[in-house]
Amino acid sequence: MHQPDRHENNTGCGGVCDDSQILTLATTPRGFGRVLMVLVALSGPSTADEKPAAPSPPAPIVATDVKRHVEWLADPARRGRSGEAARQSANYLRDHFQRLKLKPLFGDSYFQPLPGRKDKSGKPLTAGRNVGAMLPGQKSDEIVILSAHYDHLGVRKNAVYPGADDNASGVALMLEIARQLAARKTPPARSVAFVGFDLEERLLWGSRWFAANPPWPLEKRQAVHHRRHGRTFTGQPAPANGLLPGQRTRSGSPDRPRPRGNSQGAGGGPAGDRPGGNSQ
Repeated sequence: MHQPDRHENNTGCGGVCDDSQILTLATTPRGFGRVLMVLVALSGPSTADEKPAAPSPPAPIVATDVKRHVEWLADPARRGRSGEAARQSANYLRDHFQRLKLKPLFGDSYFQPLPGRKDKSGKPLTAGRNVGAMLPGQKSDEIVILSAHYDHLGVRKNAVYPGADDNASGVALMLEIARQLAARKTPPARSVAFVGFDLEERLLWGSRWFAANPPWPLEKRQAVHHRRHGRTFTGQPAPANGLLPGQRTRSGSPDRPRPRGNSQGAGGGPAGDRPGGNSQ
């Protein structure tokens, strides 16, 4: 549930919009607000002189649609979506995007490797993987980002942390929105990028790396809607610039992440690394 602020009084849902109304708002020229901008950004421009045809209402996303994703992601067999289980979850997102025939977001790959440290032989390790796909829109140079982190805490002291609400539920909704939009005969007014971030539980590493190494200039970004249920880590706002408050790059400049190649280690990254593997 999104709580409104003073800028969001004419959203078409009384200023308070639950998840079931996302697709309706996405296809109507109403709801210009800060967070809800992501919804109307899909609908295209309109003027006072225009009288666009009313779009057909989208089929509702029902509980069973979302539940199947949550049950798979939060199943004890996923082991809390950390380590090797996180790779399984990343593949689950990729397979969903492939079935929808969405384009890979990172060149010819759905995966963006997250670099970690190097092993004793100097071989680079992959700490995790973001997963992304693109639904091209009529305005290919304007992009709306819909995201959710898919990792969780894993197993601690022999207890599995399934993470149904942190953040399997957010991922499930993102996947279903992708399915609804991909099924439409008419492409959205703007392109929509769907991104599943890894390593949110490790200092927000996935989203920080994405912000520092985006697949296209972030100036093309029209809005960001981050599907997440739960708290920000340590109760603090998530860093918007890819670094923790006060953290410095190797060049000494505070709060300015330096883009780097995927084969290099990344200072300040997560402590745990996964062996490098296929990034397709």
